[in-house]
Amino acid sequence: MSFMMMNYEVDHQRIKTNGIWMHVAEKGTGPLVLLIHGFPQFWYAWRHQINFLADKGYHVVAPDLRGYGDSDSPLSPSSYTMMHIVGDLIGLIDHFGQQKAYVVGHDWGAVAGWYLSLFRPDRVTGLVTLTVPYYPRSPTTKTIPSIQKVYGDGCHVIQFQEPGRAERAFARYDYTTVMKKFLLITDKMIAPPDMEIIDFLETKWSLPPWLTEEDIQVYAEKFEESGFTGGFNYYRAMDLTWELLAPWQGSKITVPVKFIVGNKEFGFQSGGVKDFVLGDEFKSLVPDLEVVVIDGHHFIQEENHQEVSNHILSFLGKHPMDHHQRIKTNDIWMHIAEQGTGPLVLLLHGFPEIWYSWRHQIGYLAKHGYHVVAPDMRGYGDTDSPLTPSSYSPLHLVGDLVGLLDHFGQQQAFVVGHDYGAIVAWHLSLFRPDRVKALVALSAPYFETSSSIRSIESFRQGFGDGCYVCQFQEPGRAERSFARYDYLTVMKKFLLYNKTDYLVAPPGMELIDYLETPASAEKFEESGFTGALNYFRAIESYWELLGPWQGKRIDIPAKFIVGDKDIGFDALGTGEYVKGDVFKSLVPNLEVEHFLEGLV
Repeated sequence: MSFMMMNYEVDHQRIKTNGIWMHVAEKGTGPLVLLIHGFPQFWYAWRHQINFLADKGYHVVAPDLRGYGDSDSPLSPSSYTMMHIVGDLIGLIDHFGQQKAYVVGHDWGAVAGWYLSLFRPDRVTGLVTLTVPYYPRSPTTKTIPSIQKVYGDGCHVIQFQEPGRAERAFARYDYTTVMKKFLLITDKMIAPPDMEIIDFLETKWSLPPWLTEEDIQVYAEKFEESGFTGGFNYYRAMDLTWELLAPWQGSKITVPVKFIVGNKEFGFQSGGVKDFVLGDEFKSLVPDLEVVVIDGHHFIQEENHQEVSNHILSFLGKHPMDHHQRIKTNDIWMHIAEQGTGPLVLLLHGFPEIWYSWRHQIGYLAKHGYHVVAPDMRGYGDTDSPLTPSSYSPLHLVGDLVGLLDHFGQQQAFVVGHDYGAIVAWHLSLFRPDRVKALVALSAPYFETSSSIRSIESFRQGFGDGCYVCQFQEPGRAERSFARYDYLTVMKKFLLYNKTDYLVAPPGMELIDYLETPASAEKFEESGFTGALNYFRAIESYWELLGPWQGKRIDIPAKFIVGDKDIGFDALGTGEYVKGDVFKSLVPNLEVEHFLEGLV
């Protein structure tokens, strides 16, 4: 590795993806950003953006595409279709354990980004493309004949078609000269008749401020190792890609896109490209499109690297992405979804939900300057599920959250909880008020533990044996009754429950049978319901373990929000309790919102 590359402190590895070994340079932690280079470059083209974005809280991965740098170079041009290239990138995203990534591409990397977004929009949070717009596939004419008709036989795309031709022409020059000819190009890539494009391109010996002799040597040394054939094979596979694209005829790019082009880009000023980019057709093909024209030529991520970096960062900020990871806390592995930077906000779900229940609030709060973390609570989703109900006491659950705060290096967090998540949030505020800046609780108010009556007995006295809390006590009982229904039906029964009375089944009936099924979940199909049910089976431990906090108030600022049709709001005087003085005496710094239109 050259001295110049060593100056950029990035990690390097080779990853097995889609049948090849692909070299990547990476740096940083956070949401995944793929930086995809073009011709004739490799990962080093993104050296400025790698450091800039990593410093801003992103996990930046810049691969050498197949055929380039230290990645494998299949011999046949047929191995370089856009299906192959996109397959390589999907494998990278899978390798890093991410469902989605931001994608930034230049030149051929932009083409790869367009087709990744076309084939797999479910894997792309947002796309930034440089210099090459998205063109619709002609239903009648292959790509090479189309280019030949517009630009003639002197066009570089046409000259690169014949295997060996461009390799022989390039071989007449040393690698340093070849790289200078391309990196400093300012004119159209069209040679006069009977002249090779490499002979036509001017050799400039005085370098602009954005490019050094050392940079040129980094490129020259790498292509001296790899050769140019891998890069040429992208051009030689263009017609085969056209053939394979027929299933996407007429399809649009549906992901958010920012397109950046230099005002002196040789391709922007020719062939009607400028009118296409600034006109209505491009926007009709890419409905969620922003077009930016900046000062610069073809290699704008190097020539005007700070402005390009700023544009990329602003785009990422407009389209925040959930980042997922599993964190070791309180002796379990806890899955979290997170987004944004700023003060820490914990969003705690209830029963039967996972982090996804906060999908609207995650993006909203992240956009307003908060670091939002929504865990799957223990027993739920992709978080560990201890087997015994005794592992679900309030002390266990609060311990998990304190571990999360410690993991993120925060002394305090804002805490928002719904349903059982609200109960956990109340107890976090009770046990460790020093770790909570403020609390927002939804649906479940704070009740002081009785000093004389155990919790389950209180439920039986108030609601009878048909109460869901009572039915959930016996291990296996609820699981057996739930198993009579598919998971989708179970989730519909709970999430779409539209009665205002409490969850109490008639005598001799299981609660799940009592709940209506609306006309005609995945995650619970993976995890089952036992972990969630164990929260209810641990309720007695609440009564046993909360003795030390008997009579203690919640002193932190708190806001309680409840829907006026919530199933628990009118049960056993809960509405009067929430509106009355006792609740406020237990939580002196309390604000109550209790007339929102809504159910659970």
